[in-house]
Amino acid sequence: SGAAWPGGAAFASAIMSMGALAESMGPFSWLALIGGNFALQWAGFGVAVALQTERFYDMFGTLGFVACTSYAVLSGGAWDNLRARVAAAMVLVWALRLGSFLVYRISRDGGVDKRFAEIRINPVRFFVAWTLQALWILTTALPVYAVAAEGKPSDLAPEDLALVALWGVFF
Repeated sequence: SGAAWPGGAAFASAIMSMGALAESMGPFSWLALIGGNFALQWAGFGVAVALQTERFYDMFGTLGFVACTSYAVLSGGAWDNLRARVAAAMVLVWALRLGSFLVYRISRDGGVDKRFAEIRINPVRFFVAWTLQALWILTTALPVYAVAAEGKPSDLAPEDLALVALWGVFF
């Protein structure tokens, strides 16, 4: 039998915390989105610092984008907002594509990422890297979270279609 993934419990705990925050705050809460994202990244840091590895860094980054985008869409009432659903789908496709490449790369390289050679041995610097990743997740997709959280029905405008096409060209 295979060993359990060490970050599984931390990830589940972070997602449950996000869900508990969401329930206590109402349908959509910026506090739940932001707090859940930081909780997820800091849980990943806890696993990584304990194991002295950066193997999970990019995977937790991907999970952060997926969790925040999913939370915004599911709790923000974006089902009637085609613009929000399309934007969220674009973020999810991008995050999964980038994340799968990064996870493949670190697996191929024996679980070592040379960017972390000097950072991983210093818990404070390592924590800063994980915290910056949480900020990156929030700021990069902030417009998508905001559109999804709006909860207003919306169709795609002509400029949306042009931007989706542009995204497709450069994806």
